[in-house]
Amino acid sequence: MTLQGQNERNKTKCVEKIIKVIEEKINRSVIGIAPYLIRIHSRAKNLNLWLNNRIGRVSIAGVYGMGGIGKTTIAKYVFNVNFDNFEGSSLLENIRQYSECGDGLTHMQRQFLADILRGKETEVQSIDDGICQIKAAISGKRVLLVLDDIDRLGQLDAVLGMRDWFYLGSKIIITTRHSELLRAYEIDRVNMELHEVNSWLNVSFKS
Repeated sequence: MTLQGQNERNKTKCVEKIIKVIEEKINRSVIGIAPYLIRIHSRAKNLNLWLNNRIGRVSIAGVYGMGGIGKTTIAKYVFNVNFDNFEGSSLLENIRQYSECGDGLTHMQRQFLADILRGKETEVQSIDDGICQIKAAISGKRVLLVLDDIDRLGQLDAVLGMRDWFYLGSKIIITTRHSELLRAYEIDRVNMELHEVNSWLNVSFKS
């Protein structure tokens, strides 16, 4: 192969890589949240610092407190700010409501797989089948996962039951009204106040 031919081949490969990166960014959607949120950046500071800390292991953060104090809003905000720093990302909303349906947990797994696989639809026959598919999908990828409104341990186990399969550097955020669910996964706790509702948003970390 001539030098000119080699240069053209290298240019083609470079263009293909750029196109792939652009396509991946287009396929990753920002989660909608209310505009003009007051001081949300300062309230989410600890979570953002934690997400930007590239420690070489899988880390879990838990956000807990009563309904309506802004747990989901802050989780969505930090997801939007940080998801592009990961090779795969998924935010699963209203898990408590979905789990009340007969196939709620498998629906959650299908959504997680679709997000990680960039919109590719998959069929999940059972929770165990979903766990096996998730294991293959997240292999070798730094993943950001948000599990919103967990209220039973089985909902966590459907995904976190195989957390050892997550690639090093992956981050998982859990929002819940029940702090005892976080204790089951030995997550440490710190507190962050939400001034506008005069309540506390409790943010827990496990690194």
